[in-house]
Amino acid sequence: MEVSSGVGHSDDLLSRRPPVDTIEDVEQLRESYGAPSERALKKQLNRIDKHCRDFIARSPFLVIASADPSGRCDASPKGDAPGFVQVIDDTTLLIPDRLGNNRIDTLANLLARPGIGLIFFVPGIRSMAGRASPPIPPCSNRLRSTAKFRAVPFW
Repeated sequence: MEVSSGVGHSDDLLSRRPPVDTIEDVEQLRESYGAPSERALKKQLNRIDKHCRDFIARSPFLVIASADPSGRCDASPKGDAPGFVQVIDDTTLLIPDRLGNNRIDTLANLLARPGIGLIFFVPGIRSMAGRASPPIPPCSNRLRSTAKFRAVPFW
């Protein structure tokens, strides 16, 4: 992640932070974090199951993430009445394109790089919001650090 001036950070503050070790490959990252649990591995589905269908049907809002040819990411909100996203089959969703700002960022990105990420939101499902500050690098050589986060109920 790149942080540039003018986004709420002063150059002086950034220059006073201690250096952070760099992770160069997945093996180093895995060594620091360890293996995922069996439960975490099982949550990845290759089909839209009944629970996913029910959740999608109740959602009036989603965010679709894509990336342009150079890898710059974009997240675009999409919303309408619950059920506006249709599940066509176990692997296909139909997301309508509503009138908007005509930037067509997501559609243009999908032409070059078809990978996307979707997150659906359903009112009344417990969510958390709060304030966070960037992680402070630990004193040891381990990668993990903790972001300061005070969570409060969102709904």
